[in-house]
Amino acid sequence: MNQDILLALAKLHHQGHEVTLARLKGAATGRHPMPALIQAIKAYQADPQAVLAQLPLPETPPSPAPQQEDRLAQLERQVALLSARLEALEAKLR
Repeated sequence: MNQDILLALAKLHHQGHEVTLARLKGAATGRHPMPALIQAIKAYQADPQAVLAQLPLPETPPSPAPQQEDRLAQLERQVALLSARLEALEAKLR
């Protein structure tokens, strides 16, 4: 089944709308032949969970690389140092 049609079916399902040809056609972003839409509706009506299970799982973002963690720690130390220096300068001005 076309990915766009699957996404449109999932959208309608999660919004709690009844899946009709007009709604599916309106929710789909691309142009699709009528037989493909009708086939998708029939499959959805027969077993909605099986159709929705065909959707790909959302990708999990990669964990930060060790280099990024080191860079983050370095920047945090630099911010702390600069904040301390700023406070010292402000104290001198008072």
